[in-house]
Amino acid sequence: MSHPAPPRHPRRRSAAVLASAVATVLALVAGGPPAGADPASDAAYADGAHRALVGRDATEDETATWVATLGGGGSRSSLVVPLAGSEELETQLVEAEYLGILGRTPEAEGATFWLDFLQQRGATLRSFEARLLGSPEFQSRAGSTPEDLIDAYYDVVLRRAPSSADTDFWVGELEAGTPPGTVARGFLGSSEARRLDVRLAFDGFLGRTPDAEGLAFWVDVLGATGDEQRFWASLVISREFYDRVQPMPATRARTDGPVAVPVRLLVLG
Repeated sequence: MSHPAPPRHPRRRSAAVLASAVATVLALVAGGPPAGADPASDAAYADGAHRALVGRDATEDETATWVATLGGGGSRSSLVVPLAGSEELETQLVEAEYLGILGRTPEAEGATFWLDFLQQRGATLRSFEARLLGSPEFQSRAGSTPEDLIDAYYDVVLRRAPSSADTDFWVGELEAGTPPGTVARGFLGSSEARRLDVRLAFDGFLGRTPDAEGLAFWVDVLGATGDEQRFWASLVISREFYDRVQPMPATRARTDGPVAVPVRLLVLG
């Protein structure tokens, strides 16, 4: 059967996976250009990182801060990680998830509540998505039967139609009393969903598909941490991303697609 299933015992592997992730990110950072070697390149990087994560160029003040930090020997992670967890980004993510999952913009009270959920309670984007997918509003929007709900989960989370075996399995879970929110978490935590997340992020940030080793590595990291925003930050921190957002010479044309895709386009829907 091809139905997704929740990852088993993720905590048993989380320490080793996180240690490996830290080592990988440190290697990516170490592979970057010498600090302060080229302020113009650092300024281009500031714009590229802001376009990727919040959908706009850096302001003059932000650019000056990034150039000064990198020129003074500071790390890219010290700048990117706060941006990846910023109120500006998470406000956009709340709006994008509402549109993708519920088909509408959030009311002011809902937007404030979910922004606080993401900002103050240490929740992940996936836990927020599971709450929306398990809500009565989403169930009503999906249709009147358990089959309709499962079809909607496959469409929104995995971007494909279920097989008859998939539908039978998950309908059986619902009819056995498993809450829709729990079923939604099973979809979101599945290896299929994580593989899709990694492929979309690599395409959006790096303009390529991940190699087999990189795909397996990041699928494991997401299984252990569930933290997509840190994953996105890791790609933006990388030397590959730094190089990709540099201006192309006038005599060369870029062939690998947009330089950076706003991260809100990678959410569900």
